[in-house]
Amino acid sequence: MTKIKNLSDAILEQETEKLFKPLLNSLTDLSQKEFESNKIDPLSFIIESLVLNQTPEEWVTNERFRQVQKSLSNAYGEFHQNILGSFDGWRIIHKNEGLKLDVCKQDKTILAEIKNKHNTMNSSSTKETFNKMKEIASRPDYKKSTIYLVQIIPKTNKPPQKWMLGEESHERIQIASGSWFYDRVSGENGTLANLLQAVYEIILSKKSTIEQTTGQKLAGWIPQKTEDYLQHLIKTSL
Repeated sequence: MTKIKNLSDAILEQETEKLFKPLLNSLTDLSQKEFESNKIDPLSFIIESLVLNQTPEEWVTNERFRQVQKSLSNAYGEFHQNILGSFDGWRIIHKNEGLKLDVCKQDKTILAEIKNKHNTMNSSSTKETFNKMKEIASRPDYKKSTIYLVQIIPKTNKPPQKWMLGEESHERIQIASGSWFYDRVSGENGTLANLLQAVYEIILSKKSTIEQTTGQKLAGWIPQKTEDYLQHLIKTSL
C-alpha cells in the first residue's frame, strides 16, 4: 500500500472501510419497498430510462446508486476531517470545545474548516463560517493562529490566499486547496494524490469481500483502466 508520511496505515484503512462498508450495506439491505418509500420521481424514470435506453431494472439499479451517493456526500468530508486530524501533531476539534471547526494543529497555530468541494456552502453558510472564523481569530488563545477554509476539490488550485467576502477580509483567515493543505499537514508534497492512491489500493484489496457481500462478481472492474482514470481525475480536479 502507498505510504502516507506521518499517518498510521491502520487509521487510513479504518477510515476507508468506514466509507465503503455502509455503501455495501445500503445496496444489499435496501428492499424494493424501502427504495420506493423515498418517493421516486416518475418523470425522472420516463426521461432517463428512455433517453439513456435503460430497462426498468437498470434504471432502478442506477437510482439506488444515486440515492446512496447522495447520502455519502457528507461522509467524504468527514473522511478528510478524520484523516487530517490523525496526522502526527494534529487533532480533530471536538464539538464541546465551542470552536465549530474541524481540525487543528496541536499547538493551535493552525485551525481549519474542511469542505469536500468548493461549491458546498451557500451564501448564508459562507457568511456564517467567515464570521465564526473571525470571532475565533479575536480570542486571546488564537491571536497568532491562522484559520483556513480548506476546499478538498477547489474551483482553481492556487496557493493559499486571504479569504475575501465582498470587501471584508481578515489577515489570518485564508482559503486553501486540499492538495496544499495536505502537504502542509504531512510535511510532504503530493500527499493528497498519494492518499487517494492508497484508498484505491485498500478497496482493491477488499475485492473478494465486496463480491461476497454483494453476491456479484466484479468482472467489469479492470484495475489498470480504473487506475488510469483515477490519475486523470487527480490531475484535473485537485
